[in-house]
Amino acid sequence: MLVSYPLVKKETLEKMMNDKVRYGVGIDYGYGIMQFKTVPILMPIVFNVWGHAGATGAYLFYHPEMDTYLIG
Repeated sequence: MLVSYPLVKKETLEKMMNDKVRYGVGIDYGYGIMQFKTVPILMPIVFNVWGHAGATGAYLFYHPEMDTYLIG
């Protein structure tokens, strides 16, 4: 999907991942990508994912260390 670049160029995805602001505790947001950084006391770093959750409950997240997509 996104990480193999058939939808957006590598440079575009890098901009989407790097140009962000703090959305909430442990959540950064920018260019349609939510990056969840776990709070070590509450959850291990292994659960860090990025993607997006929609207003209607739809979501797509990517877990880079496991190369796994969570879609619902």
